[in-house]
Amino acid sequence: MASKKRNLRGHTAKILSQVKEEDLRYAVLQYARTHKDFKDFLHLHFLHLLPDENPRKKYAHFLSGFLRKYLDRPDKITNRSTKQILNALEELRQQARDLISTRNYLESYAIFINLLLYNSLLIERTAPNAPVELTDFQEVLISSFADMLELELPRPLLNEIEIELKSMLLTGSIFPLHPTLNPLALLLMRADSSSRRKALLNEYINYLENHPPEPGILRASWAAMLHQSLLYKNKATTLLLLEGEVLKGKEIYKLAFEFLNGGKTDEMDLLVDSALKHYGPKLEHYFLEPKLISHIKADDDKSAMSTMQRILKSPYSDHISLKKLLRNIDPAEKKIFTGMAEDFVNQKNFSTNRLKVIAVFLSWLEKEDDLFEMIKEHGDVWSMIEFNSYLGDRKKNELFDYYREYLIQYLDNHIGRMSVEHTRKLLSHIRGSGMYRLADKLEDEMKSEFSHRKSFARRGR
Repeated sequence: MASKKRNLRGHTAKILSQVKEEDLRYAVLQYARTHKDFKDFLHLHFLHLLPDENPRKKYAHFLSGFLRKYLDRPDKITNRSTKQILNALEELRQQARDLISTRNYLESYAIFINLLLYNSLLIERTAPNAPVELTDFQEVLISSFADMLELELPRPLLNEIEIELKSMLLTGSIFPLHPTLNPLALLLMRADSSSRRKALLNEYINYLENHPPEPGILRASWAAMLHQSLLYKNKATTLLLLEGEVLKGKEIYKLAFEFLNGGKTDEMDLLVDSALKHYGPKLEHYFLEPKLISHIKADDDKSAMSTMQRILKSPYSDHISLKKLLRNIDPAEKKIFTGMAEDFVNQKNFSTNRLKVIAVFLSWLEKEDDLFEMIKEHGDVWSMIEFNSYLGDRKKNELFDYYREYLIQYLDNHIGRMSVEHTRKLLSHIRGSGMYRLADKLEDEMKSEFSHRKSFARRGR
């Protein structure tokens, strides 16, 4: 369908080039007097030929008429009508691009600004369930608009565009939906100094705080602002946005990895540094993760080791999040951190949580001997069971001796049904860790060792 439209546009242009413009304008004007709805011949490029001293009004009149029933009754927007709407909007966007090639910037601007306004209106009226096609269209539209602004346009027209865009943005007529392709990004791109960019960001922050739109639109607007403040390395605004809790910590964490994966390490560093300053030590280990991955990718072993040290030493680190982090590191990079194992093994005081964190790290480094000795000295039997899967292949005999000694000591000091239940519970957890043969061997050993106890001997597996 799109290729047919392009061909039609090309053929139409060739035909129209054979007709004098004044004759064509006269014919269009005559037609327009009896046909008020132009959607049936938008593809013929005739709309821009209608005489009007104010092109903006002309396109606003068309779009308001064409979209009126949908703006008044958003429930009328179905999958089919969405396609019809997008066909019309896309056709106008293509016309605007064609007009740029003929240096008719005023008409092109009139189309762009109206498309931006009415597309925003449609999204706002249908929020929070706006068709994703409408939000995607803003990206394409802004991209085309940005292409025009990069041309050598007359200064008065550029000034008018900037004033109008800013007015529409700061009154909520339009809003940024995409992190980088949005009206705010266009204005910041046109700003000729960091002070002007900062002033615009602060103005928009003030507007959103006092006139918040629908929650989904508000969240997208905050995200766009954060992207832009990071893009222009505006530390003050970035920290201000984080302090305002405009986005959740999880969203900030995800955004940091998006910047990292997109190769935008400067933006990632600024975001992480701001997040560390705002959230403090409680979430430090989370926000250091993208920094660690960045250092590894940059072959900065010294910084990678330092960052890993901070993660492991944080009292708020947990073994579950550390497991997820280590899974994202190439096994070939383990050699960077091998020398760190001894520092942690030789520590004397371990909380239960910290023991698990260091145990996960040692198991990742495949330091089974250190891991076993550390848990044996500082942990308990349940901590050992949790790491059976890491120790089982190389430490089967040591594990058997460890559990056997524990059970014999326990059963020597406890009698009755509860002691048997405790033993069965422990063996069940050992089986749950995948060590079935070890558990069976231990059970047989205990039955033999304590065969004189009736309550224990008569219990089956």
